[in-house]
Amino acid sequence: MSELFHFPLAASAAARWVACPGSVHLCAQFPEEDTPQSLEGTAAHWVASESVLNVPPVVTVAPNGVELTEEMFEGAEMYAEDVLAISRIGGQLHVEKTMGCHTIHSDCGGTPDAWHHDSGNITVWDYKFGHGFVEVFENWQLIVYAAGILEQLGVGPGAKSDEFFTFCFRVVQPRNYHRDGPIREWVVKASDLRPYFNILRAAAEKAWLRVDAKCITNDACKHCSGHHACEALQQAGFGGMEYAGSRVPLVLPNEALGLELSLLHHYLARMEVRKTGLEEMAAAEIKAGRIVPGFALETTSGRVAWTKPIEEVIALGQMMGVDISKPGALTPTQAIKAGLPDTLIATYSERKAGGLKLVASDESRARRVFGA
Repeated sequence: MSELFHFPLAASAAARWVACPGSVHLCAQFPEEDTPQSLEGTAAHWVASESVLNVPPVVTVAPNGVELTEEMFEGAEMYAEDVLAISRIGGQLHVEKTMGCHTIHSDCGGTPDAWHHDSGNITVWDYKFGHGFVEVFENWQLIVYAAGILEQLGVGPGAKSDEFFTFCFRVVQPRNYHRDGPIREWVVKASDLRPYFNILRAAAEKAWLRVDAKCITNDACKHCSGHHACEALQQAGFGGMEYAGSRVPLVLPNEALGLELSLLHHYLARMEVRKTGLEEMAAAEIKAGRIVPGFALETTSGRVAWTKPIEEVIALGQMMGVDISKPGALTPTQAIKAGLPDTLIATYSERKAGGLKLVASDESRARRVFGA
């Protein structure tokens, strides 16, 4: 969110604007808004950076107001151990330092989670708390960071040669259970990144000057804040629906089977993104007091949170012979698991209201709700 605010050509969105230069103008028209997922990610990143710079914070709420969880602390511990294992040997470590990537474009830049430089060896980390798999090989976000780092180190024409530098890109994903593990790396010589830098420059120039900057559907559409207003995505969705309604043979040869599966994967992915965009539009309309036929908003259940200071709960546990004063977050659910009675915890906590969720509705349901 902060990268997109400071840099129209944000490193974190590079995969999107490389594949779809038109998305830069579209996202400028429809700026990204905070979601429960993005706020959770911001909180998790805060815990991770604090764990690298100092020690895990002994608080229950992040600076952005999000309740910290045991999972966030466990993920931060994994990330911090990986960063410190490399950085404590020597060299210089940079954590959450915003940089411009002017060799790509004057409006390009970002904030690497962490990067370490020791002689010609540069390690760059990207911490992802989400569940979705993030590929480290040819990762555009990390490649943009590499351009910015080389710029900071004075590497380039007429200066230090990039042939003497090697990058080790590392993606840390504690909640993604991939066969290659939660920490994956791509090692590449800086000189071998030159073709990628050229692609980035061309895409950035096209996006910024809007020269043939058309929207092109791609796998990053789901991360575009303007996907609900994208005509290209709409047409891709219509194409998928038309294909889904066509007749197909009952028995398919393997070639046709592979082709149809490929088409289904392609169009279903585009249709899902289009559906998400329309759901966001419908929710906004209903929040504004307008009617969207067939849909309504429902309040979901939130998390159980403390209503009293955590110190009181810890003292209460000590009185009952239950030690719950461990570092990190302590939720009411965890206190119950530690041995405190649930009836007692209920007097010290409450379940907060969750967010609003768009649900399908019908006339009979509306009559029940409004007594019509």
